[in-house]
Amino acid sequence: MNFQLEEISNWQLDYDNSKVELPSLQRSFVWKANQIESLWDSILRGFPLGSFLLCKKDDGGFWLLDGQQRATSIAIGHYDPWVEVSEKDKFWSLKSTPILWIDLEPIEKTDTQKYVLRVVTQSHPWGYQRQKNNKVLSIADRRKALQNFHEIEANRGKKYTEFELTNAYPYDANLPVPFSFLVKSIQKFPNDWREKLIKLCEKYLPINHIKTKGYITSEGSYIERLEDAINENEFKNYLYDPIRNTKSFEIPGLVVKSNVLEADEDDIGDDATLFVRFNSGGTRIGGEELIYSIYKSSFPDTKNLVESIGINFMTPSLVISLVARLAWAEVQDVYPYPFSVNEFRKRIKIDKFRNKLKEYIGDETKSEAKTIFDQSLKILGSKAFNIPPVLVKNIVKGSPDLFLMLLRWVRLNPNIASPYQCKRIIATITALAWWGKNNKRYVRESWDLLSKKDFWSFEHISKPFYEKKDFLIHPFISPCLLRKYLMAEVADSNVKWNNLYPAPDHPIVEFYKIHMDEKDMYEQKNENIKACWDNFMNELFRGKSLVFLPKGST
Repeated sequence: MNFQLEEISNWQLDYDNSKVELPSLQRSFVWKANQIESLWDSILRGFPLGSFLLCKKDDGGFWLLDGQQRATSIAIGHYDPWVEVSEKDKFWSLKSTPILWIDLEPIEKTDTQKYVLRVVTQSHPWGYQRQKNNKVLSIADRRKALQNFHEIEANRGKKYTEFELTNAYPYDANLPVPFSFLVKSIQKFPNDWREKLIKLCEKYLPINHIKTKGYITSEGSYIERLEDAINENEFKNYLYDPIRNTKSFEIPGLVVKSNVLEADEDDIGDDATLFVRFNSGGTRIGGEELIYSIYKSSFPDTKNLVESIGINFMTPSLVISLVARLAWAEVQDVYPYPFSVNEFRKRIKIDKFRNKLKEYIGDETKSEAKTIFDQSLKILGSKAFNIPPVLVKNIVKGSPDLFLMLLRWVRLNPNIASPYQCKRIIATITALAWWGKNNKRYVRESWDLLSKKDFWSFEHISKPFYEKKDFLIHPFISPCLLRKYLMAEVADSNVKWNNLYPAPDHPIVEFYKIHMDEKDMYEQKNENIKACWDNFMNELFRGKSLVFLPKGST
């Protein structure tokens, strides 16, 4: 059994008429932009792409066991978001669909590819670097691209994450064209493909505002440059023939019997989900993704709801990981350690836990989880305290235990937090996220206090420090004192970062001595002071998030 590229694309782009489906146990789409580009470079060069692994269904259709990443990447290449999308057009597991472009006149080639294919995504609407296509654009390039994008009327007044990708383009390019336009024109209109391509670009692209990094005003308008490029003699061999040939490009499919999906789950380990075994050569799947796959196989009807929880701040797998831990905490009335895959597989068979998890997720009319997540993100993103969304996202993804702590508190104290409480919450979570030495331990030792409405008061949040007599967070030095020291040592004396250490009689050392005396914790103070200082400076050096803090933020 062989499949042509258009047929593979229609598994998702014409979902209702497709005989190939994705099992609910499958993971989400995990390929990066450069992997999509590499796959299409291989297709244009005629390289083989391996085979798909399918399982026969009772109704005559098929489950796709191995090949989701390739199938979705192929569909992305055929996806044309500029035309009207019908209700049935949908991807298996994409919340926001990337758009594939190709540079018709690349000044530089990508390091490992013949064709300069360019993927733009919701988080990188300007695409990635052309030559090192796994690297993000420089800050200067992103700033210039954003400036150009804001000249497009539909983007004015919007943040870059709010742009429709149809109003963006790859910045690090010379003459970018949507790849789907080229495929559609060459394959469906062989006699007048040039005219069709130009009409598509004129109709749908912001051609008067496409100013890429390689754009030179004297070279003419976008359409003039496009006409010159596609009329070049070299274009036929370079791109026309390879794109025309993709119409007959085929990928073999291997079909196995349905009983391969029947497995005794008690006899398999953490990495034993069948599709992971089949896909051992692809992108490795993590524990959270496996847990989400198991969850989807148990509650397939809630997939869309789960993906709407947490908006763009977190993956569905992280959502389920956190919700499952909240549910287990209520069932067992204990701090919920992160699940291993086997633990989740076993516990989801327990009726009490399964029902509590189902109750948390709810349905489209009422979802306890969505309410809790929305309230928690509203607290962290409170405009009154100026924490940029990118920092909220970094905290949620980088310190999920701290976010779990907030979710639990909101669950137990459902009334909306006051502005004063919001300030205390933001101060506590940001301090722990940036300076905490062991946040999992902090949350574990604070868990029983979360039922208290005034948990965020100093009395409660300080208990793990004083009761355990241990530094679970780096002692805070006065900003004025730290600035004075760094200006004298770094700016004036030019001392290198890893050699910074205040003199024994410096006020910073005196601060540490006093702090340690209060806790009566250490015998060898000098060694421990140096250790505290080194840890503090390392965190400060790595604390890129601090650069984004606006003036006046908490």
